[in-house]
Amino acid sequence: MIKYILLMFTISNVLFSQFYINDTLYISKGSLVAIKESDITNNGVSNFNSGTIHLNGTSAQVIQGSQPIKVDTFGLENSAGVSLQNQLTVNTLFNFVLGKLTTNVSNTNYFVEFLSNSVYAGYGSSSYIDGIVKKTGNQSFTFPLGNASFYAPMSITAPISVTDQFTAYYRNGYPPYNILSKAITLNNVSKTEYWILDRTNGSSNVKVTLSWAGRSGGVGSLSDLRVAHWNGSQWTDEGNSATTGTTASGTVTSNLVSSFSPFTISSVSALNPLPVELAQFNVSTNQDKKEINLTWVTASEKNTSHFEIERSENNKNWNLIGKVNAAGNSVSNIDYSLLDQYPNTGINYYRLKTVDLDSKYSYSAVKYGTISNSKNESISIYPNPIIDDVPVVIKSSSTEFYTVFITDVLGNRISPVYCFSNFTESVPMKDYSSGIYFLNYSKNGLTQVFKIIKK
Repeated sequence: MIKYILLMFTISNVLFSQFYINDTLYISKGSLVAIKESDITNNGVSNFNSGTIHLNGTSAQVIQGSQPIKVDTFGLENSAGVSLQNQLTVNTLFNFVLGKLTTNVSNTNYFVEFLSNSVYAGYGSSSYIDGIVKKTGNQSFTFPLGNASFYAPMSITAPISVTDQFTAYYRNGYPPYNILSKAITLNNVSKTEYWILDRTNGSSNVKVTLSWAGRSGGVGSLSDLRVAHWNGSQWTDEGNSATTGTTASGTVTSNLVSSFSPFTISSVSALNPLPVELAQFNVSTNQDKKEINLTWVTASEKNTSHFEIERSENNKNWNLIGKVNAAGNSVSNIDYSLLDQYPNTGINYYRLKTVDLDSKYSYSAVKYGTISNSKNESISIYPNPIIDDVPVVIKSSSTEFYTVFITDVLGNRISPVYCFSNFTESVPMKDYSSGIYFLNYSKNGLTQVFKIIKK
């Protein structure tokens, strides 16, 4: 019986329906495995030694399995993205070429770890990690983070010990912490983004550097910017020891920090208004008219020009569908709305872009609405919510061939594509953490999307 496979050569553009490791796989120094159009499932031992794994598909790929994956060099080259449902440890180099690698931040078992002295190349607006990143070692490090189509790097100064570890991720959207509860030195706190940074091993104190760009809202005075930290009851002022860049984009660095997670950008003056305060953004669907109504409320505005409404079918590629002029300046609630009369059949993602008079802008959190296909047959999905390891069952009134797959809230495919033709089929959900998912049902070129909840 073969106990392991030893690769000492190059395999390029491997095309499998699935790439499974069920025993032991060794890839020797100088060898390359380039995997195209297939997922990786590691249920055995992967020892990539000094070799390289390179994902260069054109459709979404998944890294999964019951055992973590350790690699010397990892290459990401897939515009459709890669979903990481496992632990990926990088010993030497992570090469960002194209596309983003996504993890579910609610599952702390899914992450990318950079070992001591490991580095990355090519990170930027077209390629980053939307999820959890760990860094072990005593080197300064910039976390290659992003979310919701924005890349947003965060850096730390060098820890003391080679065994120290910091864990981080970024979220674009309204922070789930009270922005009105803040230190007396702070005038306002960002309403559009925040970073999670935890010290997960060791005791080193570090300086934290946050970035800003158009996604962050209005910046007018670099010297008045501050790094803010949520201490459990309020946003504290962690100082401004250095800044780089211009009012369009740059970074601000804190003083030495000893307490961690979460962080965001703040200001000691109104010269950095950051974005408009958005109190509500709601989506409602009229199935009879096949229309989706978008409404939003601002609690305050300062030099706001207008709002742009963008729509997406996959939560990745966005198109402008409407523009609404803003009041400009206000300290009271103002209601706005826009009717989407021609939404897509299936799920429609929406986001609101707030544009100031100086052309700076910020985005809201993403909302969605679903338009059912009037030609579809009777379909039921149960149980919903799903509890523990119970699979989701699909009951269809048709025996025609159809496909099913699961996506996360960001629109990333996180399951294989299942091909069915029976009245009743089931999709396993035991490996998914608690949260919201979407089941995509496709037949004859038409797709329906069902929201499912895993408890």
